[in-house]
Amino acid sequence: MQIKKILLKLSDFLEKTVLIFSTTALVLMVIIIFYQVIARYVFNNPPKWSEEIALLLMIWITLLVAGIELRKGIHMRVELFINLFTEKINKILDTVVYLIIAYYSLMMVKYSYLLSIRLPNKMPATGIPVLWMYIPASVCGILLFFNVVVKFLIDITDKFRRKKT
Repeated sequence: MQIKKILLKLSDFLEKTVLIFSTTALVLMVIIIFYQVIARYVFNNPPKWSEEIALLLMIWITLLVAGIELRKGIHMRVELFINLFTEKINKILDTVVYLIIAYYSLMMVKYSYLLSIRLPNKMPATGIPVLWMYIPASVCGILLFFNVVVKFLIDITDKFRRKKT
């Protein structure tokens, strides 16, 4: 029971942190794109850095939020098939899906890390290292794997508690 509380608190903290970061980044991205449009069409002098920064922010937002939303069950699945099977088969399929997600998340971490350290070049307009485009995939993989582990541990402790009573 204690492990469940700790994992849920950590998961809540990660979720809040990612949402605060993502919200701030989204606001910043909108401001940058608005500035770029005004500079391009009003002053005919668009900044060179704005597109790269907006792209980086969009990548970070997308991958970080994808990493935390697994906890809520907001991942892609085909609802049509869920309605065809019994509840017991659906639980087995959910387990298989989570195992596939766990494997995929570990591969994301591994290969995005390998890709990021092999890319010594920098973005042309800002000079930011290209690895900052690939780090979010590693972070997303870590968050996905963490959330799969949390889901499994919570399911196991809930089943154990139900059997005890």
